[in-house]
Amino acid sequence: MKNIIYESKSDKVLYSHMYNPNPIKDKYWHHNDHNEILVFIQGNSRFVVEGTTYPLNPYDVIIIRSSEMHRIYHQEPDTPYERYGFHIPMGFFTKNDCDDLRKIFTARPLGTNNLIPGELVRNHCILDILKQIDNYVTGYDTVHETVLRGKLVELLFHLNQLHSKSLSESSTSDNVRKIILYINENLYEKLTLDVIAEQFFMSKSHLCHIFREYTGLTVNQYIKQKRFIRVKELRAEGVSLTEASVRAGFGSYSNFYKLYLKDMGVAPSGDLK
Repeated sequence: MKNIIYESKSDKVLYSHMYNPNPIKDKYWHHNDHNEILVFIQGNSRFVVEGTTYPLNPYDVIIIRSSEMHRIYHQEPDTPYERYGFHIPMGFFTKNDCDDLRKIFTARPLGTNNLIPGELVRNHCILDILKQIDNYVTGYDTVHETVLRGKLVELLFHLNQLHSKSLSESSTSDNVRKIILYINENLYEKLTLDVIAEQFFMSKSHLCHIFREYTGLTVNQYIKQKRFIRVKELRAEGVSLTEASVRAGFGSYSNFYKLYLKDMGVAPSGDLK
């Protein structure tokens, strides 16, 4: 099949329908400036969000908000992988008078209830809506973005209905979940292995072991990435880069600059305007 990628000009929603006969292992953790919906069609994959692992079955839907770090693992590279995807900007909901439909992204703790099971999705109208969107994007000389916008709002409405009925199958650790929540609530504080280990009454070696086992990241890598995300959020609110660096927990702009340049390969002043 031909891969489909379309970005609406008015709403900046990115829509994609991708098929890969030989998916490669994803080496990187991701986070977006957008909310994200992934509809899994086929493959042998599992999805990890903030340390919670979701085995994927056909027609499972994964819901990811902008601040949630996530990664997909293709367990058999020779097994074809297919999925639909949407990247939805923060302003979409207010702009289109549907703020109540934002709750599937925001009304839950990080890394919890990210999955709507495929058995609910396949018995609903979700797949019909996706096929209609495919047709609107590829079947006409001119893409009617008002129609696409209406279809996305309809999709969000039905996903909200299904989400309230779903119980996600996931694998995580209560300790790791509590550690992740603690880090996210205290990003602006001094967060060291000593501080966190003492908070949870465990040795530093045990802390490092269980955290990496469930998230694939070291504690310090996770903290750094979450602070990068917080800087971007503060910049979007109009906070200066210098102040955002301090408020996100980097201590100073110079420290943030050094770490950002090393990780991203570009200066933050050019990347975070």
